[in-house]
Amino acid sequence: SVATTVAASPTSQPQSTEPAPTEPTTPRVTEPEVDLAALLQPIIDASLEPGALDWNCCGVDLPPTSVRLGVRVTGHDDVLLSSGVRLDGTPALAADPIPGNNLGHSLVKQAALALIADGTVDPTATIDQWFPDQPNADRVTVQMLLDITHGWATSTDFITENLLADLARTWTLAETLGLANAQPPVAEPGTFDQTWDGNTIGMIALAGVLEEVTGSSLADIVHDHVTEPLGLSHTFVGVGSDDPADLQLGLFVLPGGTDAIDPRDLSSVAFRTIDPPSSAVITTVPD
Repeated sequence: SVATTVAASPTSQPQSTEPAPTEPTTPRVTEPEVDLAALLQPIIDASLEPGALDWNCCGVDLPPTSVRLGVRVTGHDDVLLSSGVRLDGTPALAADPIPGNNLGHSLVKQAALALIADGTVDPTATIDQWFPDQPNADRVTVQMLLDITHGWATSTDFITENLLADLARTWTLAETLGLANAQPPVAEPGTFDQTWDGNTIGMIALAGVLEEVTGSSLADIVHDHVTEPLGLSHTFVGVGSDDPADLQLGLFVLPGGTDAIDPRDLSSVAFRTIDPPSSAVITTVPD
């Protein structure tokens, strides 16, 4: 006889009636919503207390009278806060129009990139076709203006001197560059300016190129190619005569002066037009 061994079928094994073990679950903890407004308001209030901020850059103490703050968190409403008073003594509002200062550099660069992208501006073009008197104009390209590799001088003292000579004068970008071209270059074209000090002259020249190529003003170029597409309805390049009536400006001290000056008493036309990328932009915290 032959003995035959047959392996037991897996299904023939006894089946457990116990429930399968489950991994322990950790209850979900929902973080409480933080009231940012309640958290931040006391901080900005405290920033205006006497001695809280050292605001002496020119030998004259100029403590701020107000502060504005905007916080944006994805999925939540913007938090807009203000504290203190305007120069006229009325309460400061978070949406007050304010100077954009060097935001203008970003706007000019973005406008240039948009015009390069649509083929209007050639980044390899040298600027001698528009501003032949600039140092090394036949070797400095539009791209070098964007990259701060033009090699031009970094001093901008000539801007302040000429600005103060006539506060009501309307400057063109070509006139400002005419003042700048008297300064010898500090480096060869293609040399990156690690200090970024030369960015001022480069941005004035870039703005001038955009105006020459398009035949439009810098204000219209920035509006059409940057602020309008982005929905920045309260951000624009001003010319001084179009400053909003409630524009909030800071006190300042003239070089060598000892008294704070209220800018509301002065024309801002020269200030806006002699160096628009640095001085002409008006904006708001919400924008």
